[in-house]
Amino acid sequence: MRKPVILITGAGGEIGHSLITGLSGPKSSIITIDVSPLDSRLATRVTREFTGSITDLALLERILA
Repeated sequence: MRKPVILITGAGGEIGHSLITGLSGPKSSIITIDVSPLDSRLATRVTREFTGSITDLALLERILA
């Protein structure tokens, strides 16, 4: 069984930053995707960061694997 995670797309934007800040915690697993790398201050709050487009099917398959 897969472990539940939170996927935040557009993590580098204003709403993405707020979601990471608001949802991060000791028991949360957050995965992010954005076309640019996350700010280093936010990167420490996520479990895994993916850089790329949400329209990239190969990237989405990697995330879901």
